[in-house]
Amino acid sequence: MRSRLVDAAAGIVLLASCAASPESVASATASALPAQTVVFCGTFVLENPGAPGTYMLTSAAGTRLVVFRTVSSRGLPEFGTYACARFASGSVRQVGGLSLTDFVAIVDLGEPGYVVKP
Repeated sequence: MRSRLVDAAAGIVLLASCAASPESVASATASALPAQTVVFCGTFVLENPGAPGTYMLTSAAGTRLVVFRTVSSRGLPEFGTYACARFASGSVRQVGGLSLTDFVAIVDLGEPGYVVKP
């Protein structure tokens, strides 16, 4: 039989066997916690019109701050608008000549990490 452990704050649902010891369930829950994140803010733009789903945040001067991909464009800001987004810390990897960072979520005005446009 399985039991379902839910950590609503972390958005984690963990299925564990009832035969598992409390120590192993605690260990599995701890390892499932989200990694540290970092927030970047800038102008939201399409990285390359030929590569749909690849976006970036740029500085006011147009310098790339972060490049990332998403599976869906649902919930993303309009191109050319100021936005803040959360990324997995230390997740930068080279893919096809780009340094991609793992996207976590858009950070809305008033949420922790949001920086008002200078």
